[in-house]
Amino acid sequence: MADISIVDVSSYTYVSDCHNATSWLDHIVINNNLHNVVSGMSVEYDVASSDHRPLTFELAATVINNNSGVNGSIDYDVVTVSDWDACSNYATGVDTLLRNTTMPPLCYVNNCTDHDHNMHIINYYESISHCIREAMLRFIPSKRIKNREYSVAGWNDIVADKHEAARRAFLEWVSDGKPRTGYLYEIMKRTRAQFKLALRYCRNNKEVLESNALARSYLSDKRDCWKNVKKASKHKVTNKV
Repeated sequence: MADISIVDVSSYTYVSDCHNATSWLDHIVINNNLHNVVSGMSVEYDVASSDHRPLTFELAATVINNNSGVNGSIDYDVVTVSDWDACSNYATGVDTLLRNTTMPPLCYVNNCTDHDHNMHIINYYESISHCIREAMLRFIPSKRIKNREYSVAGWNDIVADKHEAARRAFLEWVSDGKPRTGYLYEIMKRTRAQFKLALRYCRNNKEVLESNALARSYLSDKRDCWKNVKKASKHKVTNKV
């Protein structure tokens, strides 16, 4: 866990509204070879897109990409992601594979230093990792999509101002020592709740908002509007277009 050895121990990545607490739930896990080329790691406290705060870092490595375009350029607008909608029997597959692994013998010694016991744990960890990777390859297909598919429909009209208010209130609350009561605490909770509600609305009404945006674009550029309608129809957004 690279973040534990680099980021300050007082850091946190999760903010609980229910229990008024913070904790370090998210981690960056890398192998020993990459640990030497990782730097500039920090928690982005001012990004309030969810209860979790993102971890960022710099990686000094040379990347060779074999998926270049016709002219040797790389299409950074296209990414490969897991297609969870087409996922089938992943949990069952993991369970089935894990049944074939052998659990290490139990040891009741605190801070055990027995070499054989440590090797049992390492082998067991590698077996579990292998099962998860195997299940992923079998049951989670991948697809190539445009980066813009990650954008939230209606963000600029409905969410952007609430996100900015929640971000500003959160930073003011942090600078005041993260009090658990008082004006800044209540404002932080209220603005965050408003932001989450707006974001949830956009995600639940994605197709309607995208269709409304297409309709509005017709007023400014009819040709571009129908071009976008054609693109949208290929992505199965045809019910309300």
